[in-house]
Amino acid sequence: MAGMRNERQIQEEALQQREWLGMLCGLMVCWLAVLVSAGNAQAPIAFASSRAGNFDIYTLLPDGSGLTRLTQHEAHDRMPAWSPDGRRLAFVSDREGRQDIFLVNSDGSGLVNLLPGPANDQRPVFSPSGDRLIFVSDRDGGRDIFSMDIDGSNITNLTNHRASDGFPNWLPSGDRLVFVSGRDGNEELYTMAADGTDIIRLTDEPAVEQGAGFAPDGSWLAFNSWRTGNNRDIYRMAADGTDIVRLTQDPGRDWISGNPFSPEGDRLVFVSNRADNNFDLWLMDADGGNKMRLTQHQRRDEDPAWGPVSARTGVEATTWGIVKRHRAVFSY
Repeated sequence: MAGMRNERQIQEEALQQREWLGMLCGLMVCWLAVLVSAGNAQAPIAFASSRAGNFDIYTLLPDGSGLTRLTQHEAHDRMPAWSPDGRRLAFVSDREGRQDIFLVNSDGSGLVNLLPGPANDQRPVFSPSGDRLIFVSDRDGGRDIFSMDIDGSNITNLTNHRASDGFPNWLPSGDRLVFVSGRDGNEELYTMAADGTDIIRLTDEPAVEQGAGFAPDGSWLAFNSWRTGNNRDIYRMAADGTDIVRLTQDPGRDWISGNPFSPEGDRLVFVSNRADNNFDLWLMDADGGNKMRLTQHQRRDEDPAWGPVSARTGVEATTWGIVKRHRAVFSY
């Protein structure tokens, strides 16, 4: 009898071991699937397009899939900018008779006008911390750069100069801004502290410089320039204004806007009419190589801004779906 009990105990222990092994394998399969899904996640690109007749805000993935229309209005919606967490976008619209800055959730819901009033406001950009927006406005009579809280309060004029200032963007550290100003005779690139002090000139060219964005690590920036004549191209340079390299060399016009960089900093999104004189979105490596057309539409696509991976619609749902599909493996 003792021998029979021992044999039964051995069988029960072996069954328990097989069950635990099955549970462990199920967990491993589940987490591997989650990791694969996360690794394949793509950060979306927001842009403005007139493909429906007027300019609206759209998003798509960098492989060209997942085209989604976020706004639908008879007015023009342009200049989208992602929040750092990917949950919201700021954009510019003239739907109330002037250029105002609106805030909307990344699924198109929760639309709010942040700056109703007589001024024209444009080119919003979220701070890296997500608690402030910088923008361009004529509210004080000239064209200056302002900052505000993301609810539209605490508006501060950062430049307050008689010259025209525009095209602001944040450094990834959040303590400085890059912008364009004509204060020294022609439009050049400058940086300043986030409170508007400590202004430093980065470029000194007879040609016009327009729009700049820093790589995610803050070591260099891409910018637009007319320095080769009557054609606008994209250049890169070190954060201190040295080591300037031309990234595009085409008879067509190329330019960046908003946040042009992928989250990894290895690619840029830009606008070009190089293919058939139609303005579409293009991608290229950070060194200017591997240029690829992203959109191809008879109407105009512009104002691209690359968002964070977290902004991809359905990432959380996809992960939970993987877990649910494997629950039966480890549910005992």
